Amino acid sequence: MSKQAFSLNEINNENNNYEQEQQLAFKQVDSQKDGNIATATTQNNNNINNNNKIENTNVTNNKTNANEEEEEENEEENLINNNFPVLSKNQVEQLNNLQKQLLFENCIKNMLTLIGEDINREGLLQTPTRVFKSYNKLCAGMKVNDPKEVLNEALFSSDNSQMVVVRDIEIYSLCEHHLLPVIGRAHVAYIPNGKVVGLSKIPRMVEMYARRLQIQERLTEQIAQAIIDTIQPEGVGVVIEARHMCMEMRGVEKSSPTTITSSLKGQFLKKETRKEFFDIINRTPNRL
Repeated sequence: MSKQAFSLNEINNENNNYEQEQQLAFKQVDSQKDGNIATATTQNNNNINNNNKIENTNVTNNKTNANEEEEEENEEENLINNNFPVLSKNQVEQLNNLQKQLLFENCIKNMLTLIGEDINREGLLQTPTRVFKSYNKLCAGMKVNDPKEVLNEALFSSDNSQMVVVRDIEIYSLCEHHLLPVIGRAHVAYIPNGKVVGLSKIPRMVEMYARRLQIQERLTEQIAQAIIDTIQPEGVGVVIEARHMCMEMRGVEKSSPTTITSSLKGQFLKKETRKEFFDIINRTPNRL
């Protein structure tokens, strides 16, 4: 029995030793794992820091490049502005007619050269002069800014209180955004209040506001307001139908779209008067 007990004790001791060895081995493995994790974490942190440094360096370089490009553009712009200064309105007003013409023609020559043309070829020799003369006509309305200069000289007393309509007045203007033609018709009506205006003066006033750089909305309102201020009628109605070459020749390039604008004041805000006006201007014209 004692021998058997001794053997069992040896077995138990061996088991205990084995368990202790296993626990020690496990601790060593865990310690190694922790070390590997710590090492990996440190490496990841180092990689992140390095990446952040690279990104910051790239951002700094991009900003530096952008600033350098902006400085170069500003230098080029200043160089052009110094060599080709833009005149103010006051400076232009101090020039005589010949100086204005020469300056205008030189601008046209520069424009033709910039788009790749040869200003010395036969077909373009007189183009700057022709353009100068055509713009004098196209923008002639800018020389008269007071509608009273057009309308006051032809005001007459009258007891007529019925609507007066002048329709289908041809309009030729220039879009102020692209300097391209605006072509259309204006219909103008008013209800007299003791005064009537010579019929030819209404188309003249329409032309005064059309022959300049314009937008159709403003043109419509200017015509209506000029009649209100000058003739002081019971009411005014103005409708403009126009085609804009800035939509047809460029941009959306749609064929023949028509823009319609209207300005109604006084009695023309009433439904019956408005209907009468629109019925008249939409009626098929009789041949005279």
